[in-house]
Formats: sequence, structure tokens, C-alpha cells
Amino acid sequence: MTGYNIRKMPWTALFAALLGVSVAWAFPWSAIQEVYDTVRPVSIISANVVSRTSDSVTLHLTGEKKRDCKFISVHAFTRVGPPMRDASIVRIDKPQDSETRPIGFHDFGTWMVWPMDGASFAAVYVKYECDGRAVLMRSPEIEL
Repeated sequence: MTGYNIRKMPWTALFAALLGVSVAWAFPWSAIQEVYDTVRPVSIISANVVSRTSDSVTLHLTGEKKRDCKFISVHAFTRVGPPMRDASIVRIDKPQDSETRPIGFHDFGTWMVWPMDGASFAAVYVKYECDGRAVLMRSPEIEL
């Protein structure tokens, strides 16, 4: 069997090590974590509009939790034109709990988002704690 003898090519090994270190320093750790969270999301959330008034929208959230991370909170944003705006969100089918669910498919319940103020889109973000860092997972934008 033929193979490389590192003792005959020490400069190649040193070059490979230096190249690896320089590539690792070129990308900030947070960027690497963001790519990881995109490739392997904590959860995939779907939202369906149940009803809408001039002031609020009621959404039914379902989805699949894919990683074992701790649930922290739910946030909502609405959009009128380009800027996203903070919105309030509350669970209305039962009291909201801070229960961390196991990996698998779940019905996350019925939620009300307000104020609408002429919003044409809404998005729901779920905040998790994964290995000591905050991770936000976003639903697709919901056309209202």
C-alpha cells in the first residue's frame, strides 16, 4: 500500500495546518453558527390564518422540532412596506406555557397577533436556547 510519508514532506503538512487555521479565523464563529442553524434548524414552523380583523390576525401554528433545544419565547412582527415592525403575540386556545417540547411534529396552538395597522404580512419567530446561545427560528412570511 502506498501512502504519504509526512516526514518526507513536512512543509506540506505545515502549509495545510496554516491554511486550516487561516480559513477558520477568516469566518467569525457566529457566522458559522448561523449557517449551521440554517442547514440544521431547531424547528420548522408553519402558520395558517384562522381569522383577521382590522386590528389583529389569528394564526394556527404547527411544525416540526428537529433539535433538542430549550424553548424561550415567541415573538411576532408585521410588515407594511419594507420595514418589519414589532407586534404583540399571545396564545388564545389555552394559557401559554414555557414547556420545551421533544423532537417531533407538534401543534403549537392558536395565537393572536396585533396591532395590524394595515400590515400585509406577518412573521412569527420562536426563540430557543441551544448549547448556551440564543437561536431564532422564523416562520415563512404569512400574507394577510
